[in-house]
Amino acid sequence: MLVFWHSGRAAVAAALVVTFSFGAGDVQGAAPPLHYVGSQGGPGGAFDVLADGRLIGMNGESVLVETAVGSGQFMDMGSFDPGLISEFGASFLSVSPSGSRFVVGDGNFGSAHVYEVALADLNGGSIAHRSYLHENYAATWYDNDRIAISAADPNTFLGEVRILELGSGNSTRVISLDGASGGVAFDGSGNLFTANGYDFIPGGSATGDIRAFLAGDIAQVLSGQQGAIDFATSGQFIGQVLSGSDLGFDAAEHLFVGGGDIDRGQYDYFAVADGDAVRRALAGMGALEWPDLFSDDPDENPFSFYSARYNTLTGEWLVASGSSSLLYRYAPIPAPGALASLGVGVVVLLRRPRRERRSL
Repeated sequence: MLVFWHSGRAAVAAALVVTFSFGAGDVQGAAPPLHYVGSQGGPGGAFDVLADGRLIGMNGESVLVETAVGSGQFMDMGSFDPGLISEFGASFLSVSPSGSRFVVGDGNFGSAHVYEVALADLNGGSIAHRSYLHENYAATWYDNDRIAISAADPNTFLGEVRILELGSGNSTRVISLDGASGGVAFDGSGNLFTANGYDFIPGGSATGDIRAFLAGDIAQVLSGQQGAIDFATSGQFIGQVLSGSDLGFDAAEHLFVGGGDIDRGQYDYFAVADGDAVRRALAGMGALEWPDLFSDDPDENPFSFYSARYNTLTGEWLVASGSSSLLYRYAPIPAPGALASLGVGVVVLLRRPRRERRSL
């Protein structure tokens, strides 16, 4: 059998001769089989992954591009004009599905903007961009011409998810939240996942509640057949994990969840939910539970609030804490069948978060 346990900060692996006698059905519902594989330098601020596997990110007002996949070394490819990006940094940088352009959230609140940039226009100088008046917190692409952006409404301070059509500048509110904005992600079927990032009004949903909204319902809102969907009363409850302030899917449709909720003692780690468990929750067969989650706390700082991006080319999650100056890399553990073909098993000592977890 393959055995996993936690033992301190450093990831250690020891090879043991064992016999593998279980199949995929025996591990159904288990946490995703991930492990820490190292770290690398990051750009310092919001970042994403280019089509060729290199990273692109923000450092203040500058856009940096990695010199080679996994190098952790970056080239300065140009800067936004002074004053456009918040002094606290950009809220997000997100590369389009085609890989030809990216959108940056300025990180401001009230009369905020997002900026669309063509990768071909990066030349080391002042960055040419198209500007859209739009509040911004987190983002993911709906298709190659529309991007879903979560943010707070400056008038109510309540979160919402809007889909911005680039070019026309039309923005449609698709989800109305009864708390702060959280992360936003689409699964492989086009279902939208978002979360209540912080609950500050009585009743309704709570901090860290993640809900999913079917692709067909999102399409109806965009076509004008129905109004914005109410988060607290609609959609499918997936689970309550951390604050859900960062969400994302990998190639296996495991769901990354970041952020933290100090009120519930849920912080100082990140979680990756098993894809099968997420699909069962989406089908109404039970919300996520602690055994469905891989979790870790890779840095040595207290009160860590993690975010991540998935690199499709390398098959790794790149996890950031506070800033992205250092990225912690997590990859799948080889499948039991692959290890069995070698006649060898691996006992993996995964780094343990230093504090006791509360159940979901």
